[in-house]
Amino acid sequence: MDKGNILKSIDKVLKDIGLGKTAPVYLLFGEEEYFISEAFKKLVNSLVPEEFRSLNLEVFKGENLNLDAVITGLSSYPFFQCHKVIALLDSELLDSHAANLEPLVKCLEGNIPHQNHLIITTTKSVAKKNILFKKIQETGEILEFKSEKGDKLKYSNLYSKVNERLRREKKKIFRPAFDELIERAGFDPRMIFFEIEKLLIFINDKEEIEKSDVEAVIPLTKQQIIFDLLDAISRKDREGALVVLENLLLGGEAALKINNMIARQIRLLLQAKDFLNNESGRKFNDSYSYPYFQKAFDRTIGELKERYGEDSYNLFSSHPFFVYKVLKLALHWSQEALLGSFKLLHSADIDLKSTSSQEKVILQKLILSMG
Repeated sequence: MDKGNILKSIDKVLKDIGLGKTAPVYLLFGEEEYFISEAFKKLVNSLVPEEFRSLNLEVFKGENLNLDAVITGLSSYPFFQCHKVIALLDSELLDSHAANLEPLVKCLEGNIPHQNHLIITTTKSVAKKNILFKKIQETGEILEFKSEKGDKLKYSNLYSKVNERLRREKKKIFRPAFDELIERAGFDPRMIFFEIEKLLIFINDKEEIEKSDVEAVIPLTKQQIIFDLLDAISRKDREGALVVLENLLLGGEAALKINNMIARQIRLLLQAKDFLNNESGRKFNDSYSYPYFQKAFDRTIGELKERYGEDSYNLFSSHPFFVYKVLKLALHWSQEALLGSFKLLHSADIDLKSTSSQEKVILQKLILSMG
């Protein structure tokens, strides 16, 4: 089941609940922990009003599960004539080694109050021959949350889901700001939506999250700071590059480590130049969006990944979004400038290892000489 169908299934289940059509048991399983968690919250919100949850929501977590308590909860009537939910989170009851499930299966076969519902969530493997799974197939609803295969699908799905969340607040985000969000937060849905909530507070009455908002709210990683430094050098913005260096030093970063981080990025940029000098890579330019880049250059990236397979700094083994960002930076560096920078970095490395009193000056001279 793909993610699009999963979302339709959730919507259908919620719609059915709204129409009074409920199931005695719901199973949410798969690799996408964040989306399982969100679906669980939606189910609970649809079944049990917040004011009744202290009495009509029982949650069991983890391995040491008291099945007798679960069965007792399922068999007893809810308070105030509303729905009751028994939730088993991160359950291992559906794997191939689960035992002693017969009492729970018999409970589901019996006449449990029609207002009662069992919700099971798990990111662990599910055995289709498990007797509990078979019973859920017969009487309940099963929603599978598979992780998309391929970064292009992940990117598109996250972009869609983020805007779905923002539409509820009558807000939106476009590609440039979303790309900046991905660069700073990565592809982890939990982290992305955590940052989205912060951005919603930050933009207040604005209707759109802009790139500048993302830059203001979400801090850069060390790697991204080095990116900014090399970008400033490529634009001949010496003052900007020195400001980035100053901030790194004030943040407690060791001078030798800064030199090594710059050297690593230069090495990756040289690999990127290999791509840009490739027959198909020559057409890459600043106007390429990330989705179009993935579609156009997937094969070329695969070939270069194999070529640099033994290299411990294989750019093309990295996430495609990272490759995309390095390539865009490499457009503004010449091969000669990159090779010359390696020589300067080697000299700076020797100087930094032989003295501790002039570290800042050594790095400043390095930056002013690069590019």
